[in-house]
Amino acid sequence: MRLIGLTATVTRSRPALFRGSSRSGLLASIDRSTRMGCRDYTMLHLMTHYGLRPGDVCALKVADFDRRARLLMVGLPKVHSTLTLPLSRPTVRILDRYLRCGRPRSERTELFLSVAAPLSPMTRGGVSEAFAATSSAVDCR
Repeated sequence: MRLIGLTATVTRSRPALFRGSSRSGLLASIDRSTRMGCRDYTMLHLMTHYGLRPGDVCALKVADFDRRARLLMVGLPKVHSTLTLPLSRPTVRILDRYLRCGRPRSERTELFLSVAAPLSPMTRGGVSEAFAATSSAVDCR
Protein backbone atom coordinates (compact mmCIF):
# COMPACT_ATOMS: atom_id res chain seq x y z
CA MET A 1 0.00 0.00 0.00
CA ARG A 2 1.34 3.43 -0.92
CA LEU A 3 0.39 6.53 1.05
CA ILE A 4 0.28 9.78 -0.87
CA GLY A 5 -0.40 13.25 0.48
CA LEU A 6 0.03 12.35 4.14
CA THR A 7 1.06 15.34 6.22
CA ALA A 8 2.44 15.06 9.74
CA THR A 9 2.69 18.02 12.08
CA VAL A 10 5.06 17.66 15.00
CA THR A 11 7.10 19.74 17.34
CA ARG A 12 10.57 18.26 17.59
CA SER A 13 12.66 18.60 20.67
CA ARG A 14 16.22 19.84 20.28
CA PRO A 15 18.85 17.20 19.55
CA ALA A 16 20.59 16.19 22.77
CA LEU A 17 24.01 16.65 21.20
CA PHE A 18 23.45 20.39 20.78
CA ARG A 19 22.13 21.93 23.95
CA GLY A 20 23.26 25.11 25.61
CA SER A 21 26.79 26.29 25.08
CA SER A 22 27.72 23.71 22.41
CA ARG A 23 25.00 24.92 20.06
CA SER A 24 25.50 28.60 20.75
CA GLY A 25 29.29 28.21 20.42
CA LEU A 26 28.91 26.39 17.12
CA LEU A 27 26.61 29.04 15.64
CA ALA A 28 28.53 31.99 17.12
CA SER A 29 31.72 30.80 15.42
CA ILE A 30 30.27 31.38 11.94
CA ASP A 31 31.08 34.67 10.19
CA ARG A 32 27.67 35.76 8.91
CA SER A 33 29.02 38.80 7.06
CA THR A 34 29.72 36.66 3.96
CA ARG A 35 27.24 34.86 1.70
CA MET A 36 28.79 31.52 2.60
CA GLY A 37 28.69 32.29 6.32
CA CYS A 38 25.07 33.40 6.13
CA ARG A 39 24.17 30.20 4.26
CA ASP A 40 26.13 27.95 6.62
CA TYR A 41 24.66 29.66 9.69
CA THR A 42 21.13 29.13 8.38
CA MET A 43 21.75 25.48 7.48
CA LEU A 44 23.40 24.69 10.82
CA HIS A 45 20.69 26.58 12.72
CA LEU A 46 18.08 24.30 11.14
CA MET A 47 20.18 21.23 11.91
CA THR A 48 20.86 22.10 15.55
CA HIS A 49 17.46 23.57 16.45
CA TYR A 50 15.14 21.29 14.44
CA GLY A 51 17.18 18.10 14.09
CA LEU A 52 17.34 18.23 10.29
CA ARG A 53 19.89 15.98 8.65
CA PRO A 54 22.16 17.02 5.77
CA GLY A 55 19.87 15.28 3.27
CA ASP A 56 16.84 17.14 4.66
CA VAL A 57 18.66 20.47 4.40
CA CYS A 58 19.86 20.04 0.82
CA ALA A 59 16.40 18.85 -0.31
CA LEU A 60 14.63 22.01 0.93
CA LYS A 61 13.06 24.28 -1.69
CA VAL A 62 12.36 28.00 -1.35
CA ALA A 63 8.63 27.18 -1.52
CA ASP A 64 8.97 24.89 1.54
CA PHE A 65 9.37 27.97 3.76
CA ASP A 66 6.05 29.64 4.60
CA ARG A 67 7.02 32.87 6.31
CA ARG A 68 3.49 34.05 7.13
CA ALA A 69 2.43 30.77 8.71
CA ARG A 70 5.93 30.30 10.25
CA LEU A 71 6.21 26.76 8.90
CA LEU A 72 8.84 24.69 7.15
CA MET A 73 7.75 21.69 5.09
CA VAL A 74 10.33 18.91 5.07
CA GLY A 75 9.82 16.13 2.56
CA LEU A 76 10.07 12.57 3.83
CA PRO A 77 10.49 10.62 0.58
CA LYS A 78 10.89 7.19 2.19
CA VAL A 79 7.37 7.37 3.64
CA HIS A 80 5.86 9.59 0.92
CA SER A 81 4.88 12.33 3.34
CA THR A 82 5.74 15.82 4.50
CA LEU A 83 6.81 16.87 7.96
CA THR A 84 5.49 20.34 8.81
CA LEU A 85 7.67 22.08 11.38
CA PRO A 86 6.47 25.18 13.25
CA LEU A 87 9.22 27.81 13.21
CA SER A 88 10.20 30.17 16.00
CA ARG A 89 10.31 33.89 15.25
CA PRO A 90 14.14 33.95 15.43
CA THR A 91 14.28 31.12 12.88
CA VAL A 92 11.96 33.01 10.53
CA ARG A 93 14.24 36.05 10.83
CA ILE A 94 17.32 33.91 10.10
CA LEU A 95 15.68 32.40 7.00
CA ASP A 96 14.48 35.86 5.85
CA ARG A 97 17.99 37.27 6.21
CA TYR A 98 19.47 34.38 4.26
CA LEU A 99 16.95 34.84 1.44
CA ARG A 100 17.61 38.62 1.32
CA CYS A 101 21.37 38.73 1.83
CA GLY A 102 22.93 35.29 1.61
CA ARG A 103 21.23 33.37 -1.16
CA PRO A 104 22.50 34.22 -4.64
CA ARG A 105 19.83 35.48 -7.03
CA SER A 106 18.80 32.50 -9.07
CA GLU A 107 15.86 30.85 -10.78
CA ARG A 108 16.78 27.61 -8.99
CA THR A 109 14.12 26.33 -6.60
CA GLU A 110 16.48 24.82 -4.02
CA LEU A 111 16.75 26.84 -0.82
CA PHE A 112 20.48 26.34 -0.29
CA LEU A 113 22.87 26.99 -3.17
CA SER A 114 26.60 27.16 -3.66
CA VAL A 115 27.88 30.71 -3.41
CA ALA A 116 30.26 30.57 -6.38
CA ALA A 117 29.41 30.20 -10.05
CA PRO A 118 28.17 28.00 -11.49
CA LEU A 119 25.34 28.06 -8.93
CA SER A 120 24.21 24.61 -7.93
CA PRO A 121 22.20 23.10 -5.08
CA MET A 122 24.04 22.14 -1.93
CA THR A 123 24.73 18.42 -1.67
CA ARG A 124 24.65 16.18 1.39
CA GLY A 125 28.42 16.15 1.28
CA GLY A 126 28.59 19.95 1.13
CA VAL A 127 26.22 20.36 4.07
CA SER A 128 28.12 17.72 6.06
CA GLU A 129 31.42 19.41 5.23
CA ALA A 130 30.15 22.81 6.44
CA PHE A 131 28.96 21.18 9.66
CA ALA A 132 32.21 19.26 10.20
CA ALA A 133 34.40 22.31 9.53
CA THR A 134 32.42 24.47 11.94
CA SER A 135 32.07 21.86 14.68
CA SER A 136 35.76 20.95 14.61
CA ALA A 137 36.66 24.64 14.84
CA VAL A 138 34.76 24.91 18.13
CA ASP A 139 35.47 21.31 19.27
CA CYS A 140 31.86 20.32 20.00
CA ARG A 141 31.47 17.10 18.02
